[in-house]
Amino acid sequence: MGTWYQVKVVTDRRPSSAQQSALGERILNTLDEIDRSMSTYREDSLVSRFNRAEPATEIELDAATAQVVALALEISEQTGGAFDVTVGPLVRAWGFGPDPTQGPPSADQLGELRVRVGWRHLELEGKGLSKRVAGLEIDLSAIAKGFAVDSVLAAVTGFELGETQLLGAMVEVGGEVRATGLNREGRAWRIAIESPSVGSRRIHRVVELADLAIATSGDYRNFYEVEGRRYSHIIDPETAEPVTHRTASVSVIHPECAAADAYATALLVMGAEHGLDWARARNLPVSFLVYNDEGGVDELATAAMAERLGIEVDQNGRPLGRAATPAA
Repeated sequence: MGTWYQVKVVTDRRPSSAQQSALGERILNTLDEIDRSMSTYREDSLVSRFNRAEPATEIELDAATAQVVALALEISEQTGGAFDVTVGPLVRAWGFGPDPTQGPPSADQLGELRVRVGWRHLELEGKGLSKRVAGLEIDLSAIAKGFAVDSVLAAVTGFELGETQLLGAMVEVGGEVRATGLNREGRAWRIAIESPSVGSRRIHRVVELADLAIATSGDYRNFYEVEGRRYSHIIDPETAEPVTHRTASVSVIHPECAAADAYATALLVMGAEHGLDWARARNLPVSFLVYNDEGGVDELATAAMAERLGIEVDQNGRPLGRAATPAA
């Protein structure tokens, strides 16, 4: 998946060397199985095979990939297409991806690409996935990391430790996190929400997680500027262009990390103004960090997220008694 991971496990006694080795191997095997199926960098992956396939050619997916695609399509429906796993060609056209181009694409280029982008061109029947238009591709990177977190945590909690008792575990893949039980201090896991700072890493807030996941999507580490205009790697599927609103990042808490991962991307596409109302209507714990005119960031949060953070917010979602955070 081209990213990092970490796993922390808390037990009532130190597992044997053999147990530690077996658990490490189980974690690696879990990640490798997901990578073999869902990677766009491996030519032999199921996703790559699908991307090369002709229209109406059904590719038989494994159970995990079919589950991820089904969830992706469900969230695409829920978000009105703000989440769309077929936008990869647009992302590359705007200069992002493994082979970046120079500068924005022309209107003609975008017109050619738009006819082969759109989640409604996908058809999933059981484990069989097909496309309705030539050249359509899928990229599961905005949901697969979260799914990998869920899968690794399931592998850890389901591992047989004999007389050793598992007290808690935390899994992170590419910045997406899910935790269960307690940390080594006997408390809920404390996970940082990062401030959108270019060139540095600072903590904006800390949230406690107990049997929950958190995912954050941001545009502050992958962008470029041409003639004074900033181009983000976050592409709005509706306009086929990078988002232009001021939302810097979105954090979502959910029982499943795959869903949190996808919702964070969708809400970043929507932007805080629309996304806050959308999340409120579904009682989803979400916080937005938004660039302001003073060079800092303002925070907006749903009531459900405010409760998780231990803060109060006004009717506009603004925390009470907290000033804006500098962006750099």
